[in-house]
Amino acid sequence: MITSMRYRLLIAFLPALAMAAGCGWCGPSLDVIVTDPSGAPVAGAAVTPVTPSMNGPARLTDESGRVTISRNQIQEVQWVSVAAEGFASRQVAVPRESVLRISMTERVQAGEYVFFAKLTQISMLQGSEHPAIATVDIDPRWIAEFMVTKIEKGEPPGVDGVVRYAIHSPSQKDLTDHVGRVYRIAGKLVPGRGSPHHEVTFEVQ
Repeated sequence: MITSMRYRLLIAFLPALAMAAGCGWCGPSLDVIVTDPSGAPVAGAAVTPVTPSMNGPARLTDESGRVTISRNQIQEVQWVSVAAEGFASRQVAVPRESVLRISMTERVQAGEYVFFAKLTQISMLQGSEHPAIATVDIDPRWIAEFMVTKIEKGEPPGVDGVVRYAIHSPSQKDLTDHVGRVYRIAGKLVPGRGSPHHEVTFEVQ
């Protein structure tokens, strides 16, 4: 009877022990690894542990993009906030694992974008039923149509993943005979007279 009572007391006391230990089963520390979109380490990123009611002191990543923080800052750390020059700030939930990998996204100027897309067709601009994005090309005569496959940064122009550019000559953009190929397209919105224009570069992959 006494033994049974001891087991009951122990079971009742376990939740309180777990709460007092915070995330003790996860280990007392957390290794944070910060990388850029290509996977290269980001040195000097400020990593801040965040609890429900307070922030712990920020620590900087080393040359390998790594920093170690404590999982308990008076309260249990539930999120990690990361800030680095040239990148958009991020806040990520703390996992149960001992290592947290965070990939940063490059901060872009308004109107800048980079994406990958498949060239689906090249058609004449005259008589086309589809609107095309104006580029800095003089006297555009063709439409180059792309289907977006991956966004690297920013927001590509277009609708429903389809981007159409008005260009002067397909050969000048290295698009001739490359229908079906994937391109890396970098562009930015530039001020112009009348409707906005885009300065665009096409790089076949």
